Amino acid sequence: MLAAAVLLWAGSSHAATGADAGAQAGAQADAQAGGQASAAGENGAADGLIVRLKQASPHRRQDDPRHALRDQARANRVLDAAHRDLPGARRSPALRAVARDQLLLDYGRPLPAAEAEALAQRLRRDPEVVWAVPNRREQRLQMPTDPLVPQQWWMHTAGGADGNALPDRRRGVPGFVSAWQSGLPGADGVVGLGGVRVALSAQGQSAAPPAGVVIAVLDTGLTPHPDLAGRVLPGHDFVSDPVVANDGDGRDADPSDPGDGVAAADLGQPSLAGCGVSPSSWHGTAVAGLLGAVAGNGLGGAGILRGGQVLPVRVAGRCGASVADILDGMRWAAGLPVAGAPPNPHPARIINLSFGGADACGPAYQATIDELRASGVGVVA
Repeated sequence: MLAAAVLLWAGSSHAATGADAGAQAGAQADAQAGGQASAAGENGAADGLIVRLKQASPHRRQDDPRHALRDQARANRVLDAAHRDLPGARRSPALRAVARDQLLLDYGRPLPAAEAEALAQRLRRDPEVVWAVPNRREQRLQMPTDPLVPQQWWMHTAGGADGNALPDRRRGVPGFVSAWQSGLPGADGVVGLGGVRVALSAQGQSAAPPAGVVIAVLDTGLTPHPDLAGRVLPGHDFVSDPVVANDGDGRDADPSDPGDGVAAADLGQPSLAGCGVSPSSWHGTAVAGLLGAVAGNGLGGAGILRGGQVLPVRVAGRCGASVADILDGMRWAAGLPVAGAPPNPHPARIINLSFGGADACGPAYQATIDELRASGVGVVA
């Protein structure tokens, strides 16, 4: 729920949702999501490990993140020492730059939870290593399916009293409507919408939002939707595993959502091990609608974002989102450099991440959140 959103300024859990409220775009988003989320979450497999070395150097700006490492020789020494007495199949993971100065160790297969933790412990014993954590997959968080503005309780003036039945007390967020209305033109061309005044153009459509805050939606990507017309900036796809991405390749400049459904026939692929059968969620479009749906156009619901635009950053596909992909997506969304990705010309002021897991935020998240905070970017998760 919106009122329960948390800002991840100083290491609070990332398992709460910052966009947990209903709109028409989310009508089918999570009705059957529980199977996929619970199966992958309980499985605990990791797509390699994320490691930070002491006094790590920032990665180079290279087209290929495999060639962006400045600490390649030192990293190889650390890896050789940690993997020296392991069977051959577990040795020599491929290295890839992730976040500002971290390393992704790719073993070419999902690591069972116990094996991933054992390898991380080996690495932590090395004096050159600050920390090592499994690169687990986060799962999309469930959302109610309320379809229209009358069900969007946060869009109404706060009301109710302790004497009312509990559902009748849950009306409005104090100060939200006045904040949403701030900066609107005068009374001319303004109509009421559930107690909210919305500026209309001469054609009866809501006026184009002024250039303003950019909110990045780190999620499954976007599908075309008329209620988001004029609100979406060019984004990026950071899902690195082509099987998880489900779009024929890995990372690219197309944040479109091809669907994250998993069929029974898909479960034999190693990248989808531990997943459950589930339909596509279209979760990213649902969350983008909650934030940026155009108000006053007679379609769907009204977005929380009165002005400004939505920046779609695809970090999740089938069976969730890897921590490494989320970290690079967060940095790119904030306008920070990411190896292998072009600069972001539209840095976000706020990043929304409606994904989470059972674990508390570890050092990999915290290092990136610290960078974002220093850049004046807030994270709602």
